[in-house]
Amino acid sequence: MQPVFKVGSKDFTGYVKISGLGWERNDVESPKSGRTMDAVMHRKRLAQKRKLTITCRELSYPEIHALSIAVNPEFIDVTFLDPALGVVTKKFYGTSISTTTEGTRNGVVYFSDTKFEIVER
Repeated sequence: MQPVFKVGSKDFTGYVKISGLGWERNDVESPKSGRTMDAVMHRKRLAQKRKLTITCRELSYPEIHALSIAVNPEFIDVTFLDPALGVVTKKFYGTSISTTTEGTRNGVVYFSDTKFEIVER
């Protein structure tokens, strides 16, 4: 099985740094979950949601432009390798994206330290 990172039908797997796809599974709890006065935990898990943290390799302007446009919509369909489920497609929303202008080589502007997080809807 290979790592994969697609937004919609566009494959951005090659944009992600080696070890640049961070994965979290978070429980969504009922408001009634919590500890009682006897310190016993009472839980009611309503759902589990994924959060992905993506760190990219150095990207040219055309690459960062395409990626930035792809992750800009309010909600996006993302295909990725989930450690628990295998390759899946889920709906996510973006939180932020940051990058640093690296410089120009052969007339092309490059960006480094591109990072962003997306959270499952």
